Amino acid sequence: SEPIRSRKHAEVFQRLLRLIETGTTMKHLNVGDMLHFLVPIPPLPEQRAIAEALSDADGLIAALEALIAKKRDLKQAAMQQLLSGKTRLPGFSGEWEVKPLPKVLDFIGGKAHEQHISPFGEFVVVNSKFISSEGKVAKYSDSNFCPARRGDILMVMSDLPNGKALAKCFLVDENHRYAINQRVCILRPRKADSRFFFYQLNRSPYFLAFDDGVQQTHLLNGVFRACPVVVPVSLDEQIAIGEVLSDMDGDLAALEAQRDKAKEIKQGMMQELLTGKVRLI
Repeated sequence: SEPIRSRKHAEVFQRLLRLIETGTTMKHLNVGDMLHFLVPIPPLPEQRAIAEALSDADGLIAALEALIAKKRDLKQAAMQQLLSGKTRLPGFSGEWEVKPLPKVLDFIGGKAHEQHISPFGEFVVVNSKFISSEGKVAKYSDSNFCPARRGDILMVMSDLPNGKALAKCFLVDENHRYAINQRVCILRPRKADSRFFFYQLNRSPYFLAFDDGVQQTHLLNGVFRACPVVVPVSLDEQIAIGEVLSDMDGDLAALEAQRDKAKEIKQGMMQELLTGKVRLI
């Protein structure tokens, strides 16, 4: 009967997975495995229909990937123009100023929380892994020796040669949640817009220039004291630029979520259609 055949097809694929998972380092199938392997094959018209449905799903995913890449390029171009003052938003004029970082942002070094790590901790420990993973990988602490405030910019101060975490930033979105660990610092805006300086300092070429590609890089306090920042005289202009770039990030996040959902749907289609559990009309 149809349900029995569908169940057998599913069992066939489970056998294949078990065969692939045998061994230690190299996963492989040998000729003997393949000679005795049964493959569920629907009639040719149904094969073509299934292939077309999966191809359409691939096409949607590829189109979303291309759109995401284009949006990223547009955002990068916008950052280069807006954060340097080369392009001005409507309604703003006047010269920008170059100031040392301590004139606009307070530097606060993180503190060690390793002895207080707990899966039931109240506070999120902000370390380089947390920041480099965009907050997806987190540890927790039951103590907070260096609390962050909403609007703080958190930056990784130490990374391996050619690492992807050095000078990467995280913008704090709420009070009393984050405990800042050692080798991460707080850059706390005085009379300045957090989002503007988050975009200007995140993976800034100034900080990345200290990575020689050979030894682990440590950004010392003096590096921050000497860091030049380009600042619009008007706080309103800082806020407007931060809003534009934040909106672009929001568009990117929505497209990435749509792409990820499309991938999940395609995976579900493959599991159902290629085993005969679900039949096309």
